[in-house]
Amino acid sequence: MNQTCGTGIRLLVFLSITVVAQSAVALGQIKRLEAASTRPFAVACVVDDVPLVHTSLILPTLTAADMPLEQQVSSTLRNLADRLASAGTSAEHVVRVNVSIRNQELASEVLAELDRQWPMPRMLRPCISPVISRTPDPDALLGIDVIAVQPSRAEKLPLETNSQSKVQRNQDWSVLPEGARLYVSGQAESSAQLAQATLSTLEGLERTLESLGRSSEDIVQLKAFVMPMADVGVVQSKVQEFFDGTHPPLVAVEWKSGQTTPIEIELVAWGGPANPNAPIVEHLWVPWLTKSPVYCRVARINRGRTVYTGGIQAERLQAASVSDPAELAEYEVNSIFQQLKKIMESADSNMNHLVKATYFVSTESASQKLNELRPRIYDPLHPPAASKAMVLGMPVQQSGLSIDMIAAPASN
Repeated sequence: MNQTCGTGIRLLVFLSITVVAQSAVALGQIKRLEAASTRPFAVACVVDDVPLVHTSLILPTLTAADMPLEQQVSSTLRNLADRLASAGTSAEHVVRVNVSIRNQELASEVLAELDRQWPMPRMLRPCISPVISRTPDPDALLGIDVIAVQPSRAEKLPLETNSQSKVQRNQDWSVLPEGARLYVSGQAESSAQLAQATLSTLEGLERTLESLGRSSEDIVQLKAFVMPMADVGVVQSKVQEFFDGTHPPLVAVEWKSGQTTPIEIELVAWGGPANPNAPIVEHLWVPWLTKSPVYCRVARINRGRTVYTGGIQAERLQAASVSDPAELAEYEVNSIFQQLKKIMESADSNMNHLVKATYFVSTESASQKLNELRPRIYDPLHPPAASKAMVLGMPVQQSGLSIDMIAAPASN
């Protein structure tokens, strides 16, 4: 597939995707999509409507501040195994892993070590979305959070009672029950004080859920984009205060933002029982928040399967020698969305069934070009919910943009 960018760069997309494995998982299956290349993790995973575990950020157990990377990865994976076991699942059922890497210089080493130590063979691996971000422990070189099928619960509950299930959660993991799924775009309330901004933003998110007939009890996971990470304890404290009890798992990612917007928070929530009479995907806005043609405020999967992609970056950075940052950024945006379209086709989905985008940008040119081109890419009635975060860097040097996506197949 060839496409020429407006600035004259020849865009070459060679992504060829195949189904490499299907894993029987109690009442459903995980279908893993892999590129015809040597990529160590899946390009995307498609999972049936079964309970899904979402974890908080998992860090290595550090025995020394200078603990080597190999040992930090191994400790993180042991802690992941313990977390999954406590939630009634295991590594073979993971569909996506998000990786926070302390700095760009470590990215290739961290990803190579995860490839070497991941407990499952490549044909049974999840997709992976890395980001450059410090973690709440300044000595940790990495942190991970995952989404995994919970087969033990699916085996215990008959189908006729699953529609009445509620969110099961603690601060380490929670379970998104089968049925409708809500993906709420990042919201932010202005305040120079991180504590006040956090509480106000949580109140705004609760209002959004209540407008859809749901409540904070339905929240499965919070993801907070925080500045600076050194102050994440303030966020953790205010989340605990807001929920006044067991709060949902919290994942923090460091971003760069203005002084009056120190935090943005997005969330995943249960939307109630599956609705066979509604469209598979609905893109929704709320009247008191700005309406945009390039992202909706809430996307809802009403029934059926879910598609998770890994982090998508521009393929074959032929444009790396181009001196014009805007030209390079246009190349990146076009390359990424061409790949995304091919992944969606392979997952029996399309661009109108995207539900949640996370855009990680590390350069102003990438951010501006993404804003410029998205109106040409999305149908304004069907854009995904989204968060865009300016981060410390990209896993691949010379890159300024990475996207991961959640979607639903077009027929469910």
